[in-house]
Amino acid sequence: MPVEAVGTVEGEQTEATAATIAATRLMNITGCRIIRDGEQLLVGVWSDLDGLDIRAAIRGLGMQSLRVVHLESSDVPVDYKVRHCPDKDRGESFRIWLQRAEIMFERKRGR
Repeated sequence: MPVEAVGTVEGEQTEATAATIAATRLMNITGCRIIRDGEQLLVGVWSDLDGLDIRAAIRGLGMQSLRVVHLESSDVPVDYKVRHCPDKDRGESFRIWLQRAEIMFERKRGR
C-alpha cells in the first residue's frame, strides 16, 4: 500500500507537515511499501535504492521502530514486489529518473 501524507489546513503547511509530505513523496517515488506480516508492520525498500535519504524519510514519518526489509527478499510476498519504472517508454532508465526526482525533491526542501 502506498504511504499517505497528512493534508494541509486551509492551504497552510507547517514545517512538520511539509517534511512529512516530502518524506512520503520520496518513499512513494522509490516504491517503498508498508507490509503487514501477521500482527507486525514492516517497511519494504528496494535494496538498490536503500540509503540515508530513505532511512531519514522512515524516521521522519515516525516508522523507525518498524523493521526494514528489502523487497527482493524471499520473505516478502510477491504482491509487494511490483516495481513501476516511470518514463520506461521513453527509454530513460529508472536510475536517471530517480536522480531527477531526487534533485526536484532537494529543490523543494530548499537545499
